[in-house]
Amino acid sequence: NCGNILLALNPCKPIPIYDDKQHEFYDWRTFQTDPPAHVFNMGARVYRAMRESESNQVVLVCGESGAGKTETAKHLVKHFMCMCPDETGDLHQRIVEINPLLEAFGNAKTIMNDNSSRFAKYLELSFRSDGQVLGAIVRDYMLEKSRVVLQGKNEGNFHIFYSLFAGAPKSKLSELGLQKPETYRVLQSCGELLRDTAHYKEMYDHQMAVLHKIGLTQDEIDIVHCLLGAVLNITQIEFQEMDRSSGELNIRDMELLRVGETITSFKSLAQAEDGRDALAKTIYERTFGFIVRKINENLNPSKSRMLKAADIGILDIAGFEKLQMNSFEQMSINPRNGIFASLDEISKLQQGNDMMFVQKVMNNVRDKPLKHYLTFPKGERAEFCVKHFAGQVWYNCNGILEKNRDSLNQDLMSCLKASKDPFIEDLFTVKKGPTGTISATNFNIRKSKRAGGDIQRKRDNLLQQANLGKTLTDKVGKIGRATDIVYMPRDHKTVLSYTQKSMSELIQKMKYAEPYFIRCIKPNMELRPGRFDEHMVRDQLLYNGIVEIAKIRKMAFAIRKSHADFVKRYSMLCPSGIKILKPANITDAIVPSYFQQAYRIGKHKVFMKEELNTWLEKYLYVRQNSAARTITRGIRRKSEQKRRERLERERREKERQEKLERERREREQREKEKKEQEEKDESQRGNLGGTKRETLFNTTFQNKGYTPDSSESEEDSDAEPEFKSSFSVDRLRGTRGPKGLLTTSISSSTSTNTDDDTEHPGPSGVKIQMEDRPPTPPPPRTKEPEKKKQP
Repeated sequence: NCGNILLALNPCKPIPIYDDKQHEFYDWRTFQTDPPAHVFNMGARVYRAMRESESNQVVLVCGESGAGKTETAKHLVKHFMCMCPDETGDLHQRIVEINPLLEAFGNAKTIMNDNSSRFAKYLELSFRSDGQVLGAIVRDYMLEKSRVVLQGKNEGNFHIFYSLFAGAPKSKLSELGLQKPETYRVLQSCGELLRDTAHYKEMYDHQMAVLHKIGLTQDEIDIVHCLLGAVLNITQIEFQEMDRSSGELNIRDMELLRVGETITSFKSLAQAEDGRDALAKTIYERTFGFIVRKINENLNPSKSRMLKAADIGILDIAGFEKLQMNSFEQMSINPRNGIFASLDEISKLQQGNDMMFVQKVMNNVRDKPLKHYLTFPKGERAEFCVKHFAGQVWYNCNGILEKNRDSLNQDLMSCLKASKDPFIEDLFTVKKGPTGTISATNFNIRKSKRAGGDIQRKRDNLLQQANLGKTLTDKVGKIGRATDIVYMPRDHKTVLSYTQKSMSELIQKMKYAEPYFIRCIKPNMELRPGRFDEHMVRDQLLYNGIVEIAKIRKMAFAIRKSHADFVKRYSMLCPSGIKILKPANITDAIVPSYFQQAYRIGKHKVFMKEELNTWLEKYLYVRQNSAARTITRGIRRKSEQKRRERLERERREKERQEKLERERREREQREKEKKEQEEKDESQRGNLGGTKRETLFNTTFQNKGYTPDSSESEEDSDAEPEFKSSFSVDRLRGTRGPKGLLTTSISSSTSTNTDDDTEHPGPSGVKIQMEDRPPTPPPPRTKEPEKKKQP
């Protein structure tokens, strides 16, 4: 670590320092006074700054080809997603997986790197104030589309072509009119890639799954396959000279075109090949732009733009390159003042050629200080050498003007725009944006009419979709000899103009954000693991400017914060009672005397040296931890108090419930006892009624004189047993009589007619009448006066 600069050495092999445990260790909430150098630590610093200041941050990942920029950027994005709060959808996973998808369409094998990025990528992540990611936008710049038609020795084309042959079903390849991959000219530069089918099959399956995830329908995936097949078939077109004196050319394999009408046009062999290659490059360029466009439509946070608090940008840009053959592509990556202007000037001339450009550069640097940095060969050779800070590079300028012009024949472009398929028509009708890509345009691209079955039924080439013969006849007219004059429309922009606009846009993004730098270092030229080339590493540190940056950061005021950000961040360090209106109030209150020369307060910003910034951050960390512990203790104390109150409420509620339960049970018990008592009383009342009737019966018989004498009973008990045993009260029947009297008959057990309403005479014909009121007790007996005994 060197402040906000991280040096990352490529280990050239997988190492276990990017697992989940490391994600937790380098969390943004953890402040370490002397953190180890790690890409996750850099990510935590960037994320923390974004959360605390809610301001934009940008990370520039740079270095030589093969230094590990692409892998470093992927680890950085994954760490950002791990630090975000948990989310219910799959947005985090989709953001992580777009990098491998872009690698398949935008990376290729070079002699310096097996997975070299052939375009510049700016990934912009949008976040809410709580740190949750809202979405992402990909900005693509400077795609090296010339690699589609031309590669150096032992270099490869874009990965997607090899994965297409390794992973696509044979039926799909047959529908696209493709044969064995080794038969294609643009795939023959590196046979090793054609044999690595297992790796590319896995890549194909994964990329098809990602395409579905980012919202591509099966029809759109089929049309992407169709465009890739068209690129391969177009690059197979070969021209042959029929008569050199007349300049007549012919196409070897007319079956590749599948057109119904043939129109002859005179062009030189170089012009014909350039037109063929320009068509293939244009198709692939717009296919790549369509993929990036679909990614942005799926991940773009425009729907939740009002919630956005800040952005974090990650710029992965190609570094210094020195290949076996260096041309326009390397010149764009390794820029040098004065060369771009000369190349653009000659490219716009209709009769300009490559040698004119070399002569123009030579004239511009003659008798000027720049002449010491350029070397020109003897003779008429279209090349020159530039002494860059990183080393000398010889640039081959053959075909450099055509690469910069990047002009497609207007007849072919009109043919593509007139396609019967709405997708093809819109794809080639949409105009490029300021940076030379269609990914950032708002043009609506309609869906294709080609479904899976239609590709088999309609295997027409893209050129067959319009009346090519009529178009060429109208515009060319009478056919003549080929000419070297190049048609350049006035509104046509060169590749260098798009490159300069892209660089300007990237500089503006970095200007309004807090920058961080990750300098990736290549350990050795062969990318062998465990080998450290000290001389090569030292050279990279020199031309990357790391030594100078370290000196500047040590001597100058490298840390710069606006007044508002400084006050917002460090005002909490001031003692209570101090009025804080400007940064000077804070520095006077808290900065020790030995740091008085370590800062300057400007008109709009506060400039600090690294040691003062580190001291303030440590002081802030200690105060925040102390405050956090105090708050934690207060929260725990309050929580304990609330817990006790809750337990007391629960105890009281439990006692109340128990009391209510006891009262309920007592009430039920009383009701049960009351009911039993009522049943008992009812039973007793029934028994009491029978006893009263029997008592009344006996009383009535006694009043009528039927009570036997005790002496008679004793005497007649043996004489009249039959009457006692046979007499019983069989039925007591009553009817309402006059004056409310109840007439009741008592019959003996010998009575036979018991169901009628007649009166039944009892023994000796006794008849009993009872009232429905309690009987009047008999009058008390008066004791008869005792007779005096006669003498």
